[in-house]
Amino acid sequence: MRSVIARAGVLLGSLSRSESPLLITRPINVPLEATGERRERSGSGAIIVLTLTLALVLAAALLAGWMGYRYSFERALGEIRGGAVHRLDLYAASLEREIEKYAAFPVVVGYDGAIADLALAPSDPGRLADADRYLERVNASIGTLAVYVLDRSGRCIASSNWSRKDSFVGRDLSYRPYFKNLVVGRIERFYGIGTTDNEPGYYLSSALHDGDEITGAVVVKVSLEQLERSWSSAEEPALLADGHGVIVLSTAPTWKYGTLRPLGAGERAEIAETQQFNDRALQPIGMTVVREFDAESRVVRFSGARGELFFAETRPMPGLPWQLTVFSDLKDAAPLRRSLFSSSPARP
Repeated sequence: MRSVIARAGVLLGSLSRSESPLLITRPINVPLEATGERRERSGSGAIIVLTLTLALVLAAALLAGWMGYRYSFERALGEIRGGAVHRLDLYAASLEREIEKYAAFPVVVGYDGAIADLALAPSDPGRLADADRYLERVNASIGTLAVYVLDRSGRCIASSNWSRKDSFVGRDLSYRPYFKNLVVGRIERFYGIGTTDNEPGYYLSSALHDGDEITGAVVVKVSLEQLERSWSSAEEPALLADGHGVIVLSTAPTWKYGTLRPLGAGERAEIAETQQFNDRALQPIGMTVVREFDAESRVVRFSGARGELFFAETRPMPGLPWQLTVFSDLKDAAPLRRSLFSSSPARP
């Protein structure tokens, strides 16, 4: 009996020892839900990577397109602006030459004995006659519209046109800026239409003086019509405007004495006080700014011009409250035209 029990114990022990390896090597059953989640996360990650890749490719393509567009735009703008600046150089040089060749004459005339004597005795008939004839000779020699002398009150006492019906002699011209703004040692400049002869001109004046005391003025009136005629042969428009935006010279005759913008009441009052444009209407020429690049460059269109666009380049004239503007037709500048209607401002 004892031997049977012993053999049974050995058998049970053997079975017990063989159980452990079977438990270790048995497959682990993983829930199906966990496996699905891993696959789902893996698929979502792939979609995100693909989306980001496509977005980067699209962004790179857009950037390349924008850079190409900007290059085309800036190249077109640079070519148009370069041509405009060259034209401005030519117009400015011709204007300065025309004006400056007369700038010294008011001073030189004032040094002549006939004018110096007149300042000392402005009522002497003999000196007045001598001064008239001297100014007449000077005017004929230098080719100006008129040369005349004002006394200390601004009244004309001698003039090159003394013998004409529209002579300036006896006229009160004290309201003109070329007299009101006189300073010893400085040339005054003014553009206006004559109130006596209705003739436009550019005025240069210099003070007659006894020390620091102003005793009168010498005025030279210059015509700019020859200069304006030389501009009229240009294929594209150009204009010269004064400080109020009134056009005083233009390649387009209909623009002359028009304005770049509507004038305010104060500006009209100032112009009326000096009688600068002799009751001209001074109405806007119908220019609208479409896009402004900077203070000197912009794109404009004109009313009644069938929608054509022009590039306008402006330059202030040194020493003068004037601005010179040239216009370039944009009909052949497609990149620049397209940029005008983009959502973001185009700047060079």
